[in-house]
Amino acid sequence: DRDGLGGRGLYLNSSYFGKGYTLSGEYKDYRGLAQPFSVLPPLRRYREKATAEPNDDKGYMLALDWNPFQNGSLFNFAYGQGNSHEKHMPFTEFSAIYTSPSKGKTSWIGELWNVNVTGDYHRTARLTLNRTLDQDWTSSMVLERERLSADYFKAHYDHIVEAEVAF
Repeated sequence: DRDGLGGRGLYLNSSYFGKGYTLSGEYKDYRGLAQPFSVLPPLRRYREKATAEPNDDKGYMLALDWNPFQNGSLFNFAYGQGNSHEKHMPFTEFSAIYTSPSKGKTSWIGELWNVNVTGDYHRTARLTLNRTLDQDWTSSMVLERERLSADYFKAHYDHIVEAEVAF
């Protein structure tokens, strides 16, 4: 690790594939594995917290991918918790994501995230719309609403709208 001491690491991943669904479970226990040439697998999925802390991180993640229809749509549900060995800094994450079929010109993704990190609570709803305009042009739009609250201040809301046209 950073102090020159020996470390240890354990990462386990198991999945079960059934007809139209996949159940996955991950577990990690990292202590003192600081290394400059690779990144250890993180369990966190939330975009602002998806980092591995190789010096002190442990946790688990359970996920279900479900495709109940033959049209290519997909539901994803995930729940995970993480913590450090030395400090009590719990991380809890729950997400529910729906991805529409992409066979037509328009597709969309709906996401709900609930993330708690040591007294900070993030609740995010995001809708991503994609449309093929013709053979060379595509457009997309992201609508997002995030509520951030903490034990020590009033709730704060962010509203984000992004639009893009690509050639």
